[in-house]
Amino acid sequence: MKIALIHLSDLHFRLNWEEEQSIVLNEFFKDLSKQISSDLSVKNFLVFSGDIVQKGGNKQLYDAFYNQFNSELNKLNITKNQRICVPGNHDISTEYIKNQFEEHEGVLKLEFNESQFNDYMTKSSNIYNEKFLNYKEFESKFANYGIFGDSISGSGWNIDENIGIYCLNTAICSSGGYNSINDKNRLAIDTRNIQRWLSDCKATTKILVMHHHKEWLIDWAKTEIDKLLRKNFVLCLSGHIHGQSVFHSINNDCTLIECSAPPLLTNKNEKLGYSIIFVNEKGVTEIKYRQWTKEHNFVTGVDFSNNDNGKIIINNNINSNADNLQLDILKIIEKRLEKALRSYSIQPIVFVDPVLSKTNDVSSIHEEEKENLIDNEHFICNIKSTIIKAPPQFGLSCLSHYLIKKAWVLNSSL
Repeated sequence: MKIALIHLSDLHFRLNWEEEQSIVLNEFFKDLSKQISSDLSVKNFLVFSGDIVQKGGNKQLYDAFYNQFNSELNKLNITKNQRICVPGNHDISTEYIKNQFEEHEGVLKLEFNESQFNDYMTKSSNIYNEKFLNYKEFESKFANYGIFGDSISGSGWNIDENIGIYCLNTAICSSGGYNSINDKNRLAIDTRNIQRWLSDCKATTKILVMHHHKEWLIDWAKTEIDKLLRKNFVLCLSGHIHGQSVFHSINNDCTLIECSAPPLLTNKNEKLGYSIIFVNEKGVTEIKYRQWTKEHNFVTGVDFSNNDNGKIIINNNINSNADNLQLDILKIIEKRLEKALRSYSIQPIVFVDPVLSKTNDVSSIHEEEKENLIDNEHFICNIKSTIIKAPPQFGLSCLSHYLIKKAWVLNSSL
């Protein structure tokens, strides 16, 4: 099945702001009704990547948002079981952080490494839980898919037979702007829960939703999430950044597409918008942008797509491009091996698989000595620092190029 992900972020919903908020939202719902697919083979999902309300400590904001959005979305047949959301830094209670400031900052200053942070998040008494209480109540009634499962750190879900989605909480360590604290490079994530979900998830297409772009994370978290994304996910949806110049990035060496949403509302005179992303079991196929204008309506998002039609058509040959890159690298490796084998040009290019042994004498291998032989494939797949000794003219240079080739063929790594 093909799905359409209506990606919204950074609404910062407020009360008594009709001159800004009502103008934008009324036009948004009108536009969305025209944009969503009437094709019955396409299932629509709403994805809200954080900063739903302006102040997460104010329960009235969540109630007012829910009343308006739930009603309008139901009219468009985007019901609770087709909604996905994660919290942002505005969705936490700054009142709680103010009251628990010393302990909250104290835990952050411990500068946990990855395992220490994951361990800390398993404790029910961790300092971070209570600042999400209002958001938790809101999420439970608004969306079927969100961060809440066994902990506040994130949860994974199957939204279709072949499409899985992981909702990651990047706001766990956020101070929500209290005391003008800048969250950048202070935000940690729970990687243990993601790994568990990835181990269990059978979906061929996996999507990650989070509020902060990975550049806002603490160093170890930034490194780990980048590895996880490139290896396991076809799409990453985030928000948080306002006034950005890049709204999507396409990786030529893997299938990952990263989309950073424009804000849905800062004020009516800013660059606002949203996107609709089409996904099937093979990955992302298209991104369609809509943008707000000074005439107070939504139009084709040419400023976000940098083309005339507001659409980004994803080349379905990305997988083959990655395959072609691997083949190109293999050709380079093979040429290096061939060059090493041509040391004696008058002789034919023949390479005999070497016999590697833990002992020096392999001229006559008895049955009891076979345990000293080293299986080349096992050696390559379990590489460690090793010294290989051989007589002069044995061909150690050729051996090294041969092992490099085998490593690339077996693992696509050197």
